[in-house]
Amino acid sequence: MALFLVLSKDADFKRTNISPKPKPVVEPPHISFKDVLPGEIQRASFIIRNIGGPYNKIWFSNPDSWIKVVSWSPLNSQQDDELPLRVKIEVEGKDWEKSYFEYIKVKLDEEETQLNIRTINSNYCNPFPSLLLHLRYNFSYNIVYNSINLV
Repeated sequence: MALFLVLSKDADFKRTNISPKPKPVVEPPHISFKDVLPGEIQRASFIIRNIGGPYNKIWFSNPDSWIKVVSWSPLNSQQDDELPLRVKIEVEGKDWEKSYFEYIKVKLDEEETQLNIRTINSNYCNPFPSLLLHLRYNFSYNIVYNSINLV
């Protein structure tokens, strides 16, 4: 607990006790997954720490979209406090050639930070569209060609 001196209007010094607020920090602050194929699941983890004052409640969001929080546990089994806390996540690839961005909010009481998560799917592309386009073109061409010959 910090002790601050506050100057009042009548120039008297008054002592005021101010509790520092908690300050949540996530390590690392960003997680990137590269080239996650559709249906593929990749895993990572991050750590929640408090570098501020005391807290009463820990809260973090679970987007439950292409990313899911799957478990959490104290970083060290013998630590007295809940923090630092390791949080494990999974991401699932959704579409070819698309990148996604999401964040997980972390709160200690009302103080908030966030973890930024993204997938980068730049090197892989769906091998099937060109094949399907080729087959569709040839199939359509054959139908048109045959129908022209029939007339």
